[in-house]
Amino acid sequence: MKVFLTGATGFLGTQIRRFLEEENIEYIALSRSNKEDHRFIQGDLLEPETYASALSECDKVIHAAGEVAHDEESAQQMWKIHVRGTKALLQALKDNNSVQRFVFLSTSGTIAVSEDSDYLGTELDTPPFPLIKKWPYYRAKLFAEQMIFDELASRIKLICLNPSLLLGPEDHKGDSLKPIQLFLDKQIPLSPSGGLSFTDVRDVAKTAITALSKGNDRSKYLLGSCNLKFHAFYQKLSRISGVSAPLAPLPKQTHKVLGWFPKWKNIGETVGIDLQREDLILAGHYWYVDSSRAKAELDWNPRDPLRTLEESVHFLQQDRFADFL
Repeated sequence: MKVFLTGATGFLGTQIRRFLEEENIEYIALSRSNKEDHRFIQGDLLEPETYASALSECDKVIHAAGEVAHDEESAQQMWKIHVRGTKALLQALKDNNSVQRFVFLSTSGTIAVSEDSDYLGTELDTPPFPLIKKWPYYRAKLFAEQMIFDELASRIKLICLNPSLLLGPEDHKGDSLKPIQLFLDKQIPLSPSGGLSFTDVRDVAKTAITALSKGNDRSKYLLGSCNLKFHAFYQKLSRISGVSAPLAPLPKQTHKVLGWFPKWKNIGETVGIDLQREDLILAGHYWYVDSSRAKAELDWNPRDPLRTLEESVHFLQQDRFADFL
């Protein structure tokens, strides 16, 4: 087995590389910059000619490339990375006879999101496009996901992993741990009205390796460890960190009101906090997932979610302390 890996230097990709190495699985990792590590090749996902030769050496692909941004100003960048980048990779695979299996790292947000607090997303649900179409990142991921299912050659087995919010240590860019960092910085005076699902990045990385040999062809798998309301989420963080939890949740209709006033971009600045309009709109929804299929077919067995929160908080606290040294 030899794996072609995209997104190898990201929060998730770094953990995937570690598990590949632990399992002694050979891999070639695509990177835009030159790396000293012989397992990396320099190339651009948008330019198949820069990696087609390396791809022909591999029989498995893990496509984990991507960035996350929710503001409308980032819409073109999200489309470029997730849709055009994926289309280029699919183009490279058309003339490739070596790849037999394709593992795509998508997001639970292409399936499992609702305004209903009783909602629990499953893989059989219809994508909630009326919601997703307003959000650049989830919109782009949904189109990329649909394109892979439509265009990937039938001879190549496809597994689509849909993890919820990734938490855990070593998020050096801080994108995934932003909800925790905002809390530690006392930027959350009131809890958002919705609910989130989260999971540990290391458990998702391990499952990506499992998906190289297990899972049903053309299947999606929701991966989550814990579903809970934001108010309960911040109470757990408070007990771990010692930072006071928000006193109360925002009104349920807050996200709708913000949707009516798109110019309220940096709404948090009016009260001296670093909170964006898009953050509040997304956090006014419910992102709960049911991972029963992954447990049955991919041996999904995530660690205690409290452990994930503890290690995430400690990482952020240590990382900040290191900045002062």
